[in-house]
Amino acid sequence: MGSAIAVEPVDHCQMVMANAPGTRGDLIQFIEASSAGRSWLVLHLDIANFRYFNQMLGWRTADDLLALIGQALVHDGRHRWYRVGGDEWVGICEGRSTEVGVTQVPAIRRAIQKAAAQAVGETLRLDVAVGIAVHKDLARALVGAESASRNAKRNGRPEVRVGIEAGDAQSSPVLRALLAGRQLHDLLELHHQRIEHFEGGAHYELLARCAGRSLGPVIPTIEEMGLAHVFDMEVVRHAVALIPPAAPEHAINLSAASISSNEVVLDVISSLRGRNNLSIEITETAVMEDPARAQVAIEMLRAAGHSVYLDDFGEGATTMSMLEMPFSAIKLGTSLASLACPPDVQASVVQLIHSRGMLVVGEGVETEEQRIRLAHVGADAAQGYLLHRPAPTGF
Repeated sequence: MGSAIAVEPVDHCQMVMANAPGTRGDLIQFIEASSAGRSWLVLHLDIANFRYFNQMLGWRTADDLLALIGQALVHDGRHRWYRVGGDEWVGICEGRSTEVGVTQVPAIRRAIQKAAAQAVGETLRLDVAVGIAVHKDLARALVGAESASRNAKRNGRPEVRVGIEAGDAQSSPVLRALLAGRQLHDLLELHHQRIEHFEGGAHYELLARCAGRSLGPVIPTIEEMGLAHVFDMEVVRHAVALIPPAAPEHAINLSAASISSNEVVLDVISSLRGRNNLSIEITETAVMEDPARAQVAIEMLRAAGHSVYLDDFGEGATTMSMLEMPFSAIKLGTSLASLACPPDVQASVVQLIHSRGMLVVGEGVETEEQRIRLAHVGADAAQGYLLHRPAPTGF
């Protein structure tokens, strides 16, 4: 699927390459203007069955077909259209409701079918999936419309996505910067939370912030936009610049998208510059998405001298096979680390992890009783608000 990042104006006479600075600037202006309190209607069009026509007609005729479709969209006049993939477009207009978008779909479909007939001299049954979204933040509307288009493609009907999650307005500058291809150094903050070792000492987990607020609510959207690896690399570079070489160990979270790419893992290792006081955390969800690639990533990071932690163990589809991977330590999620979990179960899990040569950290510690329990069952360290609330690093 195309991403709303790579934008191209629908001008098939010049066939401007995606990401050309001028066309990118157009979309950036739209995005930055969205902070003025406007609402944006975005339509994301995907010709779901185009690959079959590409094979049937040949690529030259298929390209002519796409050119005519682009011209038909330009003549629509109600939206500003951008080509975001081989057979995908987004149309943007200001201050409309989703109902307006729905009423426009039949006319757009007819225009595309007419362009197709003009290109090949006969009627083609093009399957046009349409996603619609309205939001006061254009970046959110773009992502929502693309997601809705995917749903429409699966369901075989137009999909309307209204509102989109609006509870993370503080994070929208990060979304807009990522979408515009800008660096995050002026927006990104790194706080840290201390992880106390029961036998003395501590290390820290780094947590991304924007204007002092968590970026947790916006991370799924960043992943949906296909920009998780870009965001991760920004965090890695920021951490290298922020954390002194002589500071205690600090762990950086990496997404599933980064862990599943050997190229990104190599970039991470290169950016860390041999700084062994910077380690990596990955969630069990990231491991489950592609265990084989996760195994390779862990081995690469360990070989480069970086500790690797498995985060949130026990929170999802946990399998004991995860404990066969060469992690440095396992972080028990709140389900396993809470007082609701029987102590004999906790002790068995800790013993199993230790038998694999890995340390155990209990997460979500909020009471002294919970901290004492974790120490009693043999855990090596604890993390939670009882011990330390996330705060600026102070470096």
